[in-house]
Amino acid sequence: MLSIEVRPPEMRMPHLEVVPKPRVPMPHIGRQVLGRYADVARRFVPPPERIAYYGALGALAVFGVLELPVAAAIGAGAMVAQRQRRGEEPEPSGPGQTQVRERPAARPAPAKPATTTARGRAAAGGRRTTTKRTSK
Repeated sequence: MLSIEVRPPEMRMPHLEVVPKPRVPMPHIGRQVLGRYADVARRFVPPPERIAYYGALGALAVFGVLELPVAAAIGAGAMVAQRQRRGEEPEPSGPGQTQVRERPAARPAPAKPATTTARGRAAAGGRRTTTKRTSK
C-alpha cells in the first residue's frame, strides 16, 4: 500500500512592529441636523410605489419583454406626467406622512383696460367706459 505524509508548510515571516493608528475625532451629528438631511433626501427620492414601478420597468427591459428605449420612454413619460399632475407641491414620501408647504401669495388679477373701439363699446352695452387713475 502507498502512504502519504502530510505536514504543514513552514513559513518564516519577518517580524513587523505594530504601529498605532492615529485617532481621528468624528463629528457629532444631532437629531435636528439628521432630521434635515432626511427631509432633503425625501424630496429627491420617489415614494416606494414609484420605485417599484420603475424597478418593474427596468426588470421588463432586462428580461427582454420591453426594449430598453421603450422602457426608458415609458418611465420618463410617467415622471413628467406625475410632475405635471402635482404641480409645484411636494408629494409625501411614505405612508402616513404629509408635507406641508406654504403656497406663494396669489397675485391680483390685472385690471382690464378701458375699451375705446366701437366694438368694445357695443360689448359694454353701448356705454363709454373710463378708467380712473390712482396715484401711489
